[in-house]
Parts: sequence; C-alpha cells; structure tokens
Amino acid sequence: AHLYSRFTPVYTDITCKAEPAKVKGISFKDGFTVVLDSSTSCDNPNPYTVEMTNLQGKVYMGKDMTPVASVTEIPRSTLPATGTGSIHTIVSVRPSGDMFGSLLDYIFSGQVPIYMENKMQLVIDIGFFFGKFSVKKEVHKHCGQNVQMLSHGGPKNGPLVCADSFDQLILPPVGEQQQDGQMHLSADSVGGKELDEGTRAKNIGLALAPCCSSAAS
Repeated sequence: AHLYSRFTPVYTDITCKAEPAKVKGISFKDGFTVVLDSSTSCDNPNPYTVEMTNLQGKVYMGKDMTPVASVTEIPRSTLPATGTGSIHTIVSVRPSGDMFGSLLDYIFSGQVPIYMENKMQLVIDIGFFFGKFSVKKEVHKHCGQNVQMLSHGGPKNGPLVCADSFDQLILPPVGEQQQDGQMHLSADSVGGKELDEGTRAKNIGLALAPCCSSAAS
C-alpha cells in the first residue's frame, strides 16, 4: 500500500526554469566570438530519478534573427528523486562576416537581442516487477533575452523569457527584474499513451508483488 501510494500518480509535473544566459567571455582573436553559459534548473517531485539532456538548438542574434551559433557542450543531467537538478550548456557565438558590421553597431550602441532554441529531452525508465514505465520525450521552447556587451562592470543580461514560438516573445530591457519564466513538463507533454502503460504496469506490478514475495518465502 505504501509503494502504491508513493507512485500514484505515476508521473507528477516537473517544473523547469531557464536562467538568463551569462556572457563567459568575448574574444576578437581569429574573429569575433562570444561564449555564453546557459543554465536550466528543474524540480522533480517524482519518487524516481529523471534524466534530462539539452539537445542541440540554434542561436540567433539581432532583430532580424541571424543564425550565429549552435550549442557546443551538452552534458547530461540527472534530476534526483524529489529533488532539484540543473542542466548547463555552453554556446559559442561566432557571427559571420556579413553581419559583423551590424553586430558591432549593436555592441557599441546598446543592447543585443539573443534568441535560443531551448530543446530538452526527458528520459524515464523504471520497473514495476512485471512491467515498466518508460518515456523518452523531447520538449521545445523558444527563449530570448537582451544582452548589453559593453557596460560598467562587464556584460549585463536582461531577463530571459520563453514561449512556444519566437513570434510570441517580447524581450524586456537589461535592468528589468527577471520574470517567472517557468516551464511545466506536464503529463500531457510527456505523453498519454506512455502514462497509461506506466499506470497499468504500476497497478499490476505492485498488486502482484506481495503475492510473489509470499510465494518466494
């Protein structure tokens, strides 16, 4: 009864929050390069670990959203049971020669809008004696923020905002307070079929487990 209660429901929404990307460095050696460090923290209320990976997404700069980079370092992260974990990605932005002039105008005149495809993959694989709950699901969000490259004390970041598409984004200026920006990995986004199969495996497996234990003893 304790295990049944613990795993009911078989999946509870995971809440993630993407933090504003931080400028790790700016270099003019061998061309202009900006290195960004992006972090997403997730709260996992479920009684089992969940694997999370940031998938390779594109990065755009400027109001015309010129492609400038892709994610270069994508470590895998584990969200502990009923705990919190973080996913870090490193983005190396190297604008093309065509947009270098306009980018310099942004840098020296004020704030640069940066847009990122936030793609995450969620992996769940737990056994229930006679069945298992297995999910491998991709979750996509479109995020953006303003960055002020040249400022007193180093580069400054505006609040990060995310939506289902870039068209829905309105980027707050640097200096404004960070908004909620939470992303909910709901049961619907994980998948109805997988949840139904996982619930069935849990019900059958945990119901028969006491009988098997008695027979074994």
